[in-house]
Amino acid sequence: MKWRGGALLVLIGCLWLCVSCGAGPLDGGRLRYARWLRIETCADYDRVTVLDPWDTASVRAEYALVRRGTSPHVPNTCTVIEVPCRRVLPQSTVHAALLLRLGAADRLAGICDARFVVSPRLRRAQLIDFGSGAAPDVERMKAAGVDAWWYAPFDGERPSAVEQVGIPTVCCADYMEITPLGRAEWMRFYGRLVGRGAMADSLFEEEERAYRAMCERQTTANDSAHRPRVMVDRAEHGTWYVPGGRSYVARVIADAGGRYVGADNAQAGSVPMEPERMLKRCEDADLWVVKYGAPQELTYAALRQEHPLNAQFRPFREHRVWGCNTLRRAYYEETPFAPSLLLRAWQHVLHAGKNEENPASTMPGAAWADSLFTPLR
Repeated sequence: MKWRGGALLVLIGCLWLCVSCGAGPLDGGRLRYARWLRIETCADYDRVTVLDPWDTASVRAEYALVRRGTSPHVPNTCTVIEVPCRRVLPQSTVHAALLLRLGAADRLAGICDARFVVSPRLRRAQLIDFGSGAAPDVERMKAAGVDAWWYAPFDGERPSAVEQVGIPTVCCADYMEITPLGRAEWMRFYGRLVGRGAMADSLFEEEERAYRAMCERQTTANDSAHRPRVMVDRAEHGTWYVPGGRSYVARVIADAGGRYVGADNAQAGSVPMEPERMLKRCEDADLWVVKYGAPQELTYAALRQEHPLNAQFRPFREHRVWGCNTLRRAYYEETPFAPSLLLRAWQHVLHAGKNEENPASTMPGAAWADSLFTPLR
């Protein structure tokens, strides 16, 4: 009996390792990091559930990913999507960039808002432009044989015009995740939609390993007595929208070895704040990081001109302001599903000059990540 009991414990342990160490779905389809996504492997199809980020007790959408040419019995609550999808049109270039990375360029029918594309890879692909992502050309979508419209949901809104012409819609709520790995894990859903499920699982595992290893190295190397205090963004039309302490940006700053000035706020969304209040809150900040989209690079002179209080912040006075011009650098297109590069970029800012000895310096894309944010002039 002792041996049988021991064997049972070993078996349980092995099963636990298989579940917890791989990228496979957990019990009930729960994933390791994503809050709003469930993927359950059934006998003849994959059942995918998108939870509602605005009503956490509700389900936003349910899908049965059915192998093309088969007709398994699926719950009537599920929208059936035949996979692999052949002609996908994503509302966001974020997902178009991911499909290129997964080697699924042939699955892209085109993109929306092509004039705003920043990523060199997407530009080189010369994809058809279906107009505004907010109101795509539905007739053109039908003529092009689009069999899946990937859209970013907003509270209470649905892509009714696309649904009315019978094109299946896919709810892409990844942007509502509050951790880099949580958002990146959605690639496992998107990969399954285009017949790249195994590749997406493998890519996510690589990203997870790299991200966690960089976090651990940073924790070991970081001087706990001085984790730089970081303030972000700037006032727009007299109001400073400050990411909450449970936000995506707060998490990546912490993982990169910094202390976010808004970490004491329990919200995940942005908090409106007057510049005067922000000045008081950030009086001892070490660094100021600004993401912006403009034809010209942001300068200290321009920042001073925007608001007289900007010149009073310590990072401004000590010339420790960094910027990322998202009209020139593919921050939004390339980092959501490459969290290791995102973390690398933030570590470069927070610990400038110290990353050269970090093994991550040899990682693919390290040079690109190090150039994502640049010091203001």
